[in-house]
Amino acid sequence: MQIFRAIPLILVHTLTSSLATVGFKLSTSGGVKQFLLWQVAANLTSFLGVLALSWVYKTVPVHIAYPLSQALVILSIQIVVARLVFREAITPWQWAGTAFILIGIVLVTMQAKS
Repeated sequence: MQIFRAIPLILVHTLTSSLATVGFKLSTSGGVKQFLLWQVAANLTSFLGVLALSWVYKTVPVHIAYPLSQALVILSIQIVVARLVFREAITPWQWAGTAFILIGIVLVTMQAKS
């Protein structure tokens, strides 16, 4: 199955997007020099993620790869970056939304098996 061979690259995209988000957030908490430094670092990291995702598109149909990769990025940013790194509160409604995203990931990948 093509999607299972692409999982490592999808995870690279998820990781780089999450790291880029950390960089973008950190760029807002300092002077101009810190802003520029974090912006450059975050954009370079994001670029690596786009390269990985582009390679995924080579092997997996876009209608499967895009929703799967974006959903994983959303989950990673909400759970790992927002909650664990920046200690932001997540409301019960947001956790419910997270559950729906997980259900969506399962449904998209189930269709990929068909």
